[in-house]
Amino acid sequence: MEDESLESRDKEIVEFKNIDRILRRRISLVQFIADALEGKIFACVVNSKENGLNQFSFFKEDVEQFISNGTIPIDEAARQLNVTKQSLRGWIKMGLIKQNTNNRFYSLNLEEIKKFKYHYIPLTELLKLHPHINNVSSLFSYLTNKDIYPVTALRKDRCVANLYKKDQKLLRAMGLESWN
Repeated sequence: MEDESLESRDKEIVEFKNIDRILRRRISLVQFIADALEGKIFACVVNSKENGLNQFSFFKEDVEQFISNGTIPIDEAARQLNVTKQSLRGWIKMGLIKQNTNNRFYSLNLEEIKKFKYHYIPLTELLKLHPHINNVSSLFSYLTNKDIYPVTALRKDRCVANLYKKDQKLLRAMGLESWN
């Protein structure tokens, strides 16, 4: 992921106090704040020297994409799902999540991301939910021993992250009552 951080250095950043210049009345400032609080768009920088919302800065390209049509760029979607772009692109190629093409940008519809999160969960996110297992290899082995296998696998599907279908068997194996 080191190359992704280098890539992001070249992007123009807009501070929250200047965000209304980007919004240009396409959505209200209040709506933008609500969408950010709901996790529909993420700040790329937090400056603790500023106060309140002025602490946050956003990639200008991400904001413009977001407000243009209810979609977010692949980079932002990968950040929201806590996976690499390579894994996300692999899942797109497999048809697990639908991609939009809008002009020259590739993006994902926020509703598609929501549906995807409802049906699937990466192994790294499962690890956060297990009360006792604290590394990915052990959790993978634990699930495999219970005959629970990922729908995508490392290398085989050109994905970096193992992805599991959320179902009752997985829920029981994880010792959870619900996915919420």
